[in-house]
Amino acid sequence: MTQKSNQSILRKLLDEIEEGDFGFKYEEKEPETIDWTSYDQAQINEINDMLLTIRDIVDQAVVNLRIKEKHEEVLKRPGRPPVFPGDLVKSVLLQQYFHSSNRMTVGLILLFKEKMGISKQFSYKTVERAYDNKYVKDILEEIARLTQLPIEDKEHNFTTDGTGLPTSVKYNYENEKYGNSDKSKNNLDQFEQAIITSGCKYKLIADFVITENPRAGEAPYLKEATRKISQNYSSVDFWTADSAYIARYNTSAIGSIGAKPRIYPKKDDMFRAKGSPE
Repeated sequence: MTQKSNQSILRKLLDEIEEGDFGFKYEEKEPETIDWTSYDQAQINEINDMLLTIRDIVDQAVVNLRIKEKHEEVLKRPGRPPVFPGDLVKSVLLQQYFHSSNRMTVGLILLFKEKMGISKQFSYKTVERAYDNKYVKDILEEIARLTQLPIEDKEHNFTTDGTGLPTSVKYNYENEKYGNSDKSKNNLDQFEQAIITSGCKYKLIADFVITENPRAGEAPYLKEATRKISQNYSSVDFWTADSAYIARYNTSAIGSIGAKPRIYPKKDDMFRAKGSPE
């Protein structure tokens, strides 16, 4: 079969899928029964369980990274003593859980600091600056690793996609990216672009990257995600992504960790491996 006929078949197939004419039929499943007693208890205990989880996992990450020893060295330097990084991470996670402003987060710290093991009160500006703290970033990365340990031998399939995190509640990423017919007017600068990889079975976020440019292409970020995930999981079978990630270097990266790529093609893709059999 010639290259031209291959591309014609691919283009026809993708058109049929996008138009819903390919014959895929959804098979209805029996609705699962709900254990209302367990549901009630989960709702009642959610906040308490989350606060204790944040406390325990941050404390564990601090121990693993020897943050206390590093902080004591920083305290010996001249100048105003910094807030303990473990306390900063707890405040950041507290803020994200409650979706609170910096000032309201300080109030939550006042309310929960004994339960969460936060050593002292600090200002809302300290919460604001916490996101740029190197030790905070290191602890958050270690927390991400720790949360994946229980399923490192159970999750084998992953998927990657990009989205936008609004810097203001006034903007909606999907509308800005796809809803405006005049692409030159899309206001994507009001967003931070996030490239997220998650497990397909347990739905845990396995890798997370914020690009420096909200308009950056997504494809180059998948290769690094395969490296990180291959270090945290015992084996990877399949990796799925949309057409934004179709590139030989990505299929090769997925193949290099023993997985099979399942990336949606583009209509003008050519059937030429050029050294990437995956």
